[in-house]
Amino acid sequence: MRLRAVKVLAGAALAMGLSGQVCLSAQTMNAVDVKPSPQQVAWQDLGFGVIIHFGTNTFLNREWGDGTASPQVFNPTDVDPDQWMKAAKAAGARYVVLVAKHHDGFCLWPTAQTKYSVASSPWMNGKGDLVRMTEDAARKNGLEFGVYLSPWDRHDPRYKDAAAYDQYYLALLDELATNYGPLVEFWLDGAGSAGHVYNFKKIVEELRTYQANTIVFA
Repeated sequence: MRLRAVKVLAGAALAMGLSGQVCLSAQTMNAVDVKPSPQQVAWQDLGFGVIIHFGTNTFLNREWGDGTASPQVFNPTDVDPDQWMKAAKAAGARYVVLVAKHHDGFCLWPTAQTKYSVASSPWMNGKGDLVRMTEDAARKNGLEFGVYLSPWDRHDPRYKDAAAYDQYYLALLDELATNYGPLVEFWLDGAGSAGHVYNFKKIVEELRTYQANTIVFA
């Protein structure tokens, strides 16, 4: 399990804003007129958080997966999100962001959209939900909770079909946005976009259907 500090990136957060629209450039608006929303101020006041990246790669000793790892690889014997939260809180963190799906496509919750998830792993006999466990532990320890859902997917064959994959991705987003309480932050990522043009505007609009106050990063 990796715990990574997340620096306060005020500029990036302000750029996305609540609607997902990029703010007007300095050429059309004076800097003194650019003001953060109440939600952005609240996010900045959190100070810093941590990203938790725990998945099949944890057991294969590599940073990025290529989507070929078997779900059988994921079988932690003593996973303890409560301990993660206590460590994060002791460091002064105010929120955590869990990588629910990284570029390898493996989902840490039992999604109905693909079999490439913890439901196909031996962990907890396929009945586990690491997103739920992490969210519960975060809230128990007084920490805000967010998720990282990589648009790039090196496993799912639908990635080659832009329309089909976009529908798939939004369905994953809907599950996370509706089943795991208020999300303080939602992480996107541009990795892999050379082979797929992501409709970030649509993604943020979909998120806003369920999570009006979530800060969107990157």
